[in-house]
Amino acid sequence: MKGIIIAGGYIDKNENIIKYIDSDTFVVCADCGYVYAKEHNISADVLVGDFDSMDKPQKGGFEIVTHPVEKDATDSQLCIDVICEKNITECLLFGALGGKRFDHAVANLQLLEYALNKGVKLKIVDYLTEIFLLDGGKTEIEGEIGDTVSVFALDCAEGLSYEGLKYELTGGRLTRDNPYCVSNSMVCKKAKISLKKGKIIIIHIGGEML
Repeated sequence: MKGIIIAGGYIDKNENIIKYIDSDTFVVCADCGYVYAKEHNISADVLVGDFDSMDKPQKGGFEIVTHPVEKDATDSQLCIDVICEKNITECLLFGALGGKRFDHAVANLQLLEYALNKGVKLKIVDYLTEIFLLDGGKTEIEGEIGDTVSVFALDCAEGLSYEGLKYELTGGRLTRDNPYCVSNSMVCKKAKISLKKGKIIIIHIGGEML
């Protein structure tokens, strides 16, 4: 089973979340993320929130988990907790970026590590953008020639190497105070990134994703 979280942030009008959903997908909506789901005929399994941005639904065939407005976790974070309870290990998060709440966007980026520590591989998807965390090891990015790839250190990253990007790197060191790995570009349809030690956030911006 895979998971999808629809948060209450901005979702591009060209986004098509339903294409990621099949019979084996567990859908959790955070507060007014349910409004998007309802408008696009997406069936939610669980609705989580404090309902400060929408009226609490009275019915709908899904579980409702209510939290107080004043709490020590964001609605998106609480949705990840639900994903963990269902023993789901891979999840896409929509509606996590853009809009007027940059603070929530930063909070959602931090949830990549929160999810990782709970055993969930979380990816933020925002129409032309996908964002995910690499905790050592290797990953591949599939896209189109000219797509943008940026890498940022979550902590000190050692042994960072690229293949398939315009500006290649072998055994590099990346720190949080020197973001020199921003705005690289793909020179083929598959790029490889490897890391010996540390955690990095990878941002891929291009055409249709996943």
